[in-house]
Amino acid sequence: MIMPASPSSTPKPKRRLNANEGAQSVELSPTVLYSAEAEKAVLGCMMAQPAEVIDEVTETLSKEDFFVPAHQEIFAALREMHNMQQAIDVMTIHQWLTDRKLAEPLGSPGIQNAIMDSEKQKKNWINAAPSVANRASGRFTSHGRP
Repeated sequence: MIMPASPSSTPKPKRRLNANEGAQSVELSPTVLYSAEAEKAVLGCMMAQPAEVIDEVTETLSKEDFFVPAHQEIFAALREMHNMQQAIDVMTIHQWLTDRKLAEPLGSPGIQNAIMDSEKQKKNWINAAPSVANRASGRFTSHGRP
């Protein structure tokens, strides 16, 4: 006698997402709904060239577009510090996070050093920002925007 497959053994369909209007549908698995390396590349460029990059990045991305919680907070710090015309470097970001009792939980200043040391940081943010935005769009399509 042949038994029907149990519900747990039936594969779930993959989600489909239109990354850009008019673009082909792209299959996304849960493991590709974010890229820590793309996030680091964007943040690294913001840290390395704040005057040239932060305004443009913040027009494209928001804090919620970052998946890694530490990256969300660093993005918020960079945006606020830039808007307040404060100097931006690893230690000033660390102080901003410390003042808000976020430094220790986020692993600051080590995480900023890791972002700045990342080889991907040298990549142009313009190439990394769409990756962060598209992956965030996939998460929000699946689970709703926070």
